[in-house]
Amino acid sequence: MFKRVNDLKNIAVDQREILVEFVRTDKSINTIYIDWPQGSPQNPLTMDEIYVKLAHALSIDENELFDILTAGLASKSVAGLLNIIARI
Repeated sequence: MFKRVNDLKNIAVDQREILVEFVRTDKSINTIYIDWPQGSPQNPLTMDEIYVKLAHALSIDENELFDILTAGLASKSVAGLLNIIARI
């Protein structure tokens, strides 16, 4: 089971760590602190990882997403890109 808790310490944003708690089926709890989680400014995602996440969020194939974005950029207009994205 996972849940999000807003328990940030009163320190600088670039020094915050993430607390991850794992509650097992036997009710035992494991706690891990992660200093720079993937996707944070100090550990950013690569463009490939961003494509994978966006494709997953949109429930489409990564290659289809690439084709859609490429076609939108080729249209050289924001309206063209938005029209292509609206097809998703």
